[in-house]
Amino acid sequence: QSAASAAAALTVSSSMQKLKEHAPKPTQSIGFAAVLTISACVGAIMFLLIAAAVLGPIFLPLLILISNHIWIPLGVLVLIAATGFLSFLGFAVATAAALSWLYRYIRGFLCAPDLDRFDYAATRSGPV
Repeated sequence: QSAASAAAALTVSSSMQKLKEHAPKPTQSIGFAAVLTISACVGAIMFLLIAAAVLGPIFLPLLILISNHIWIPLGVLVLIAATGFLSFLGFAVATAAALSWLYRYIRGFLCAPDLDRFDYAATRSGPV
């Protein structure tokens, strides 16, 4: 009986040794846990996206139909405000460009560099 129990203990000991040799290292276990967690998160996001893609076309028209008395006036108001703002910006840019040109014209920055020689030649030759 003691020989049988010793053989059983030896078998259990060698089995435990084999298990320890093939057991994953702690870094492998942490890596597996990280991959499992990331896969679960990506799967949950994919599920939500698919559910939104399937249920969105069903419920969005109903939501628009129920709340159109809010969206249409709000859209018109936003369109009018955007048009007014863009018009104001356009007129401001045009006014700034016109004032800049007028300032440069009055100060004489728009004259050609050799214009004074042309004027001198015109006065020497007499009336044209």
